[in-house]
Amino acid sequence: MAGSFARKEDILSSIQAKKGQQDPSQAEKRPTGPSTEQILKEQADIVSNLIDKQLPETVNTAFGTVEYAKFKQIFSDVYEQVADKHNLIIGRVSHAFKVGSMVVTVRSLKNKERVALMAFVGNPKTEDLAKFSRDDAEYRKRFLVASLVSIDETRFPDVLLSSDNLEKWEQNQQIKEAMNFIEDLDDSLVVLLFNLAMDLSMAKQLALIENLKNQ
Repeated sequence: MAGSFARKEDILSSIQAKKGQQDPSQAEKRPTGPSTEQILKEQADIVSNLIDKQLPETVNTAFGTVEYAKFKQIFSDVYEQVADKHNLIIGRVSHAFKVGSMVVTVRSLKNKERVALMAFVGNPKTEDLAKFSRDDAEYRKRFLVASLVSIDETRFPDVLLSSDNLEKWEQNQQIKEAMNFIEDLDDSLVVLLFNLAMDLSMAKQLALIENLKNQ
């Protein structure tokens, strides 16, 4: 019976040979999973759709309600500033509005400026209407002084504002002159300027949401 037993090496070689002789057409029929590129694209599409759901169809502005696509076009420079991280570098964005024959340039406030100005925000639930109106007027005046860059050739001061230096900020001569300038404006113009600043703040917020698609 010598030689009747196959060697282990021969058996392994035979198995490997059979594997190599499998029908290539069968191998082609084996299901293959999506590529890494396809998976990443699908994930990006999902994120993009989720972000789009957070964006409004229309936006209320100082000049009326506009479609979001139109709003984005109007504030295209703000979206660009957010996309290139300009706002992260200096902490704010800016935009020039055309108001009749005037050009009004507004900048968004830094967070520390907003916190400082909260000291002037009244509470309509605990205050009488007259006091709340006075508080609101004082808040808007300071808000505009901090937000406005220029109205035509009139430049507004860029003086550091924070909760720590609010009193010093108010006593600054340039700030005093700027607040006097706002006080001399027609009430309707003050309201319009404030609403323009609100539009810019909204544009920055929506641009930041849009920019999440690029993360």
